[in-house]
Amino acid sequence: MDYSDISVSLEINHSVFSTFVTVTFTNNSDQNDCKIPKWFLAENGLEDNLFEIVDSENNQIEYIGKFVKRGRIRESDLISIQPKESISARIRLNKYYKLPLITNNLKIRFFVLYEIESNYISFK
Repeated sequence: MDYSDISVSLEINHSVFSTFVTVTFTNNSDQNDCKIPKWFLAENGLEDNLFEIVDSENNQIEYIGKFVKRGRIRESDLISIQPKESISARIRLNKYYKLPLITNNLKIRFFVLYEIESNYISFK
């Protein structure tokens, strides 16, 4: 399975008391389905530190959410994205990261490294 066909984009929205990120996974392939772990969509809330967040002084923002220890990823753990399709999830970052009061200067990127079927899936 080739994960180079998947791209990830982030849209960040700030409100008075919260910072939200919408993460979108796009399958850029013309022919093949691509699969990603279901927990990347955070349907049950974040279960791992999926984002690297730094402030305006390049200080790492602490992840304060839960960590779910997982075994080897199984087929039932994956969600399929059809060719040229996208799926998105909206996540309230304040719930999972120790964000500063002023959040408009944060740098946020989706960053994970998982082993799937002896291949590594890496989004940087």
